[in-house]
Amino acid sequence: MPNIGPLEIRKRQAIGLGVLALSAAALGAMVLGGAPVATRLILAPFWWLGVLGILQAREKTCVALAAQGIRDMDNGPEPIRDPNELQSIQRQARRVRQWSLVAAALLTGLSLIPYVPAR
Repeated sequence: MPNIGPLEIRKRQAIGLGVLALSAAALGAMVLGGAPVATRLILAPFWWLGVLGILQAREKTCVALAAQGIRDMDNGPEPIRDPNELQSIQRQARRVRQWSLVAAALLTGLSLIPYVPAR
């Protein structure tokens, strides 16, 4: 059950993909630049933000709007009046938050693998 329309979905996809691409580029620069492994922890919130955008787009669910009990189907925010619909959307939002944290933790963990150049 969506709480965002096609335009809002595209926004979240674009932001998610952009943040993931920038995070990957930053990781590459850190690795190639010889930055300490612990420095890569700074990427954790960016991995999370990127994954969150992608998952919100995939699930057609904005977690911030769900928390407020509203939807935006591309004609402005409006309250969700049906309690069953609101409960369903909030359940979807909870899943999006949980999976984005799991994925961000995995990406952060992968980011911390030391790079040993071939000799």
